[in-house]
Amino acid sequence: MALQGSPIRFTGLMSGIDFDQVVDALLDIRRRPVVLLQQERDRLQWRSDLWGEVRQSLSALRSAAESFLSKSRGLPFTANSSDTNIVRATASSGAVAGTYKVTVKQLATATRVSSSFSGYTLGVGDRVST
Repeated sequence: MALQGSPIRFTGLMSGIDFDQVVDALLDIRRRPVVLLQQERDRLQWRSDLWGEVRQSLSALRSAAESFLSKSRGLPFTANSSDTNIVRATASSGAVAGTYKVTVKQLATATRVSSSFSGYTLGVGDRVST
């Protein structure tokens, strides 16, 4: 006649040692390296996922910056002067970004040099035909 249901066990009844607990502890010790490797794999996968997100964000930033800084699509450079009566500034599409300081040491003055000979008056740059 076969027994039905759970078998009856008397572990540690005589010796006082719970063999089920000992076997479970030994199995836990045997499983420990596998569990540690699984935890390391999960940690590395998590880090890989984070680096993937960082890489994707940097790629999006690069794309945005390239289109923004593109000479044809980005903002044009501007140039400003604190006193436009002394110095006027303009910026072309090939300008290099930065802050520049211009020092005016002396203002130019208008000068006209003339000379006369044989009854003719010549200004600088005039041509005389003989």
